[in-house]
Amino acid sequence: MIAARLITLCAALTLLAACGRQAPAPVPKPTAYPRVAAYDSVYSAVDSIALHFEANSAAKITRKSQLWFDIAYPAYDATVYVTVVSAPADSLREITANRLQRFERNISNPDGLETLHVESPEFSSVLLHSAETRTTPLQFIAGDGRRWIVSGAVFFKNATPSTPTDSLRPMVQTIRRDLIHALSTLGSL
Repeated sequence: MIAARLITLCAALTLLAACGRQAPAPVPKPTAYPRVAAYDSVYSAVDSIALHFEANSAAKITRKSQLWFDIAYPAYDATVYVTVVSAPADSLREITANRLQRFERNISNPDGLETLHVESPEFSSVLLHSAETRTTPLQFIAGDGRRWIVSGAVFFKNATPSTPTDSLRPMVQTIRRDLIHALSTLGSL
């Protein structure tokens, strides 16, 4: 009987000692997902091209010719491929149709397509944003109706169909802001 009481007393003391402890301090998860910093909204004109086109000053510009250049965003692993076409006025409708057909091929879900019309003093532009498209979520076309057509698409190099769209959203929004600025200041030299 004394042994049973001693065992009960030890068990009760053990339970009391265990219940009196505080919970351990929270510990962060071992894997963190880095936040990508947005590029500042500072712009400068792209040199040595046929038109006045302003790009983000922090982006890397690669000119392939006067009519073709790339705007790279190294922190995002993204590139805006820009093509400038000079053609007779009677060919502009056909060239525009060709570009729009290309845009359709790049869009994975036309239901979520947002179309934004941007005007500059000389050009009318359309910026297409497909929130469900991972590799080419932004595409644009601009024309002056007389001679010039400017088109382009944003390409995310490492985006896959399984990449969550919310992971790309901050980067897409920053590039979108830059493209709206570029299209609203687009003009002849």
